[in-house]
Amino acid sequence: MSERERGAGNPFYGKHHTEATKQKLRLMNLGKKLPEEVKQKIAARSGIGRRGKHFTDESKRKIALALKGKFDGIKNPFYGRHHTEETIEKLRAINRNRSEEWRKKISLGNMGHTSPNKGKKLSAETREKVRIARLKQVFPFKDTKIEVAIQNKLGQMGVTFRKHEPILGQPDLFIEPNICVFVDGCYWHGCPTCFKEERSDYMSRRTAADRFVNEELIRRGYYVFRFWGHEIENKADKIEEELLAIKRASRASEDSIFGHVIA
Repeated sequence: MSERERGAGNPFYGKHHTEATKQKLRLMNLGKKLPEEVKQKIAARSGIGRRGKHFTDESKRKIALALKGKFDGIKNPFYGRHHTEETIEKLRAINRNRSEEWRKKISLGNMGHTSPNKGKKLSAETREKVRIARLKQVFPFKDTKIEVAIQNKLGQMGVTFRKHEPILGQPDLFIEPNICVFVDGCYWHGCPTCFKEERSDYMSRRTAADRFVNEELIRRGYYVFRFWGHEIENKADKIEEELLAIKRASRASEDSIFGHVIA
């Protein structure tokens, strides 16, 4: 594009395609393959040709200043819009299938980076929004082997459940009206049987956190079950009995199952 056609000199300056025109253009180009020469020109203009290269700190500062405020609020092209449930599920699926190598690269890339919120005091309203958003996030992305085992057993028994209910502790399985089922990996939750001698600070903190979740859920009127990984793998009879107890509880009235824990 020549200098004369840039900015106000462009006959299309300030104008926008209608949605109908955009759709026509999209259909016209559907399935077409661009020549390699054209691809290279587009890459050069869009910055794709810079792959593998890095901006200097000065360039980064200039870019940040140039973009400052350009996409805030109503200026953001996605302002007021929301992903459909189908799109959200697609994004979740992409993250679930990320390789371990990819996750390590992201982790290493973030090392040494200071959080943009460091030193800032968040308002009570913002903290509540962050808390609610966190409850909707699922970690890990994939169900573990022991979680799947319990899910399959309950499914065979005809018990309907939801996974990762967005309430305190985010139970691995939730059964209406108020039954929370946690399937705890022995290492990640500090199993006192498997790790009697080698208790780390992490395990002690995690055990305390799980105990708090149990007590708080009971206080709120939930019925809590916890299964250890080694029990699921080695004590099939015991697990069967406790799953039957869950099945009975799911058919009982809310009052009769208030505040009971199997740990």
